[in-house]
Amino acid sequence: MKGKYVLSLSHTIQYILLIFILLLGTFIYLNVPSHNLRIITAVILAVIYPAWGIWHHWEHHQHFSFGVVVEYLLVSLLIVVVLVSLTG
Repeated sequence: MKGKYVLSLSHTIQYILLIFILLLGTFIYLNVPSHNLRIITAVILAVIYPAWGIWHHWEHHQHFSFGVVVEYLLVSLLIVVVLVSLTG
């Protein structure tokens, strides 16, 4: 089936890892009492997400373009802005 996108076991494991990390980070973010710790948690998530995306694209798609990096960085910035804005 040429042209069909099929997730391999490796792909699935990587996505499960990403979801687990993001859910854990969100749980920590929502349960820390300090505003500063929430910001630190959001920034850590914003570093992990593009790192994961770059690794994923490099390993499974054999391309590492500037556009991919910018996309992941902009989404990460959006995540930090939204999280910090929502919780004050």
